[in-house]
Amino acid sequence: MPYGYLGTQPNQTIKNTGVLSVTDVNSLIRDGNFGGSLQLIQEYDATSGDYFDFTNLGSYKIHFLDFYDISATGTTELYVRLSNNGGSTFIASGYHYALQFGRSDGYFIGENSTTSTDIRLDCRVDVNRESNGFLYLYDLINPNKYSYGITHNISLDSDASASLRTIYGNYAYPVAETHNALRVFISSSYSLTGAGKIRLFGLQEKKVWVQWD
Repeated sequence: MPYGYLGTQPNQTIKNTGVLSVTDVNSLIRDGNFGGSLQLIQEYDATSGDYFDFTNLGSYKIHFLDFYDISATGTTELYVRLSNNGGSTFIASGYHYALQFGRSDGYFIGENSTTSTDIRLDCRVDVNRESNGFLYLYDLINPNKYSYGITHNISLDSDASASLRTIYGNYAYPVAETHNALRVFISSSYSLTGAGKIRLFGLQEKKVWVQWD
């Protein structure tokens, strides 16, 4: 079969078609050479505790944090803080955000700040009410750029109506420095429970080169 990439067969004699087969793609992903694939850095079982630290961010320009089936012993929210010293301390001031909150009953409101103490990931974590969402983070480890984030979340309200709730928007920490660790946490008054997970990925940047004969 002709290959659509060089990969580990640089001496192939069959003419390239420029098309990747399923086998080609799986081989590239397995070898960590498929551009745009997510590489798992670390994951936690969010079944207890009130914070989770990620202290090895690798060399990725883009990180993807996701969380699913998150519930807690009381009504609270899920947050992120960045660190510039490998996780010894976490920055608790100076975050900028522009967010939109909404519910399925039609209620929507915008919110913004230039003095936030954290990055808010969701609009509600509650008992027996799972929260799910993600956060893209850009240029965390680049010492010459600000750190940016895009978040989106979905959960259910804790009242009798069980309204669908969502939060989405953007964040920035406008200080050009390396951020080499992050903490995901809830209010220390409560603890996570249930069978949820919190995972951090890096976005693979290696290119797939196609040889045209």
